[in-house]
Amino acid sequence: MKSYKDIVLITGGLGHIGSKLFKSLISEERLVIVNDNFMAERYCSTFGYHNKDNIKFIFGDIRDNNTFESLKKLCNSYDCKNITLIHLAAITDAASSFDKSDFVKENNYNGTVAALNLADDLVANFIFPSSTSVYGDNSDIVYENSILHPQSPYAESKILEEEIVSKYNKSLILRLGTIVGHSAGMRFHTAVNSFIWKAITGQPIQIWNTAYNQKRPYLCLDDFIRFINFSLEKQNFLNGLYNILSENSTPKKITDIISGIILNTEIEFVDSKIMNQLSYEVSTTLVESKGFIFNSTIKESIIETINFLQTNER
Repeated sequence: MKSYKDIVLITGGLGHIGSKLFKSLISEERLVIVNDNFMAERYCSTFGYHNKDNIKFIFGDIRDNNTFESLKKLCNSYDCKNITLIHLAAITDAASSFDKSDFVKENNYNGTVAALNLADDLVANFIFPSSTSVYGDNSDIVYENSILHPQSPYAESKILEEEIVSKYNKSLILRLGTIVGHSAGMRFHTAVNSFIWKAITGQPIQIWNTAYNQKRPYLCLDDFIRFINFSLEKQNFLNGLYNILSENSTPKKITDIISGIILNTEIEFVDSKIMNQLSYEVSTTLVESKGFIFNSTIKESIIETINFLQTNER
């Protein structure tokens, strides 16, 4: 039986976050297991990694018993005292969740229950990415103990999932800002990536009239990956809940950055709501008190994303 210092199992591992995260975790002393149900068909996320050492792919829904047992069997086939399950698998588009409320809640909640059951069977640490969208519209700076005002089925499902995750004694809950940054499996329904894509393709960036100066939390993907590596190394974050974000910013600041790089970018103000129209500012003082420092900026991530998209055109 082969021995590893630790095993990291990532559900939803081919998506926007997972497709970059799993590559950063590969090492000689660690086995990385990537699970994905291929709902979004992100085949490109696996390119170049099928024959790599220390990484295994298991395709299928964790709610399916065959997939669940395959993941459990694979983990138990190695000699390892420390297993961490990072549960990224979820439907994540908050804006479209209104049209499929019951489906989003059932899918995400049951997926988290299945992942928790697997973690319990493996006696594994459990990292659960929630969302800062659980705070909703708020005129004050919000902290981890602030009152929650979810205003989408997606945010409501995250609160329900947080409740069950918090009962697991080896869990870490992370309320993430909107992801900014490129990856092989990146998605484009979030604000910054959508703005970048439209600017690159010569389309106007549409912003709701009253949303231009609304402040929202954003998380650079590189900061998230650094935090995961930091928490795996420190092993002192269990049974905690933390806000994880790089900056609080506005559509105006973001589009100013984009238009400064892609000249002739057009901003079109519209009367209908485009994306999630909430204004709030989120604090990271708690996680920073644990020694973690956010190093990335939205501007850096935008520049890197534009370069990635332009140099990888086919």
